Parts: sequence; structure tokens; C-alpha cells
Amino acid sequence: MDNVIEKKCIFIGGTGRCGTNITRKILDRHSQIASFPFEYRFIINPDGIIDFYNSFSTTWSPYMADITIKRLYEFLLNLTMMRDDKENYNDWELAKWFSNYVNNVEELIADLNSFK
Repeated sequence: MDNVIEKKCIFIGGTGRCGTNITRKILDRHSQIASFPFEYRFIINPDGIIDFYNSFSTTWSPYMADITIKRLYEFLLNLTMMRDDKENYNDWELAKWFSNYVNNVEELIADLNSFK
């Protein structure tokens, strides 16, 4: 029998101030669990995924779609590098944690653009 470790992902989400950070820290103390050293809020933060979805689906127009996609693209790319001027996302460097992060962002934006 091979000693193969099956990798599984758990995403912890919440509304803020509800215990997600402490839950991550408790789980991270286990020797067979790894976690990111930061709380990834790109889903709920302004210009993040939920903001994009709400703007894109409820008030669609060619002009607003273009602006919304550009804002999402800039937001996601800003999470790839060390930036002292972005205090909320300092040290995230998602490209370091997720292989092909930038390529996946590029592919997502290309899929969202139906025309230019």
C-alpha cells in the first residue's frame, strides 16, 4: 500500500468578525494541515468577486461591463505582487501561492469579455 496523502481544500468564509481567522489559526496548528498566512478577502472586498457579480449582472451595459471587468482585472492582478501602498493586501503575493495565478486571471477576463 502506497503512503499517498490525499490533498483536500477547505475554504472558510464568513461575514467578518465571526471567527474565521481564529478557526484558520486553530486548524493550522495541526501537523497535517497547511494554511495561508493571510485571510483572503478578495471575494467580499470592493472590486472583488461579489462586487463584480452584482455590478455585472444587475446593471449591465457595454460601458459598465467594460469598466467592471477592468476593475476586477486590476484588483486581481494587484494581489500578485508585494505592494507597500496596498496595506490591505500587503504580502499576499497570490502568484506565489497559486501556480498559474496570472494565467488564470487572464483566462477569466478573456472569458468575461464578449466583445471589445
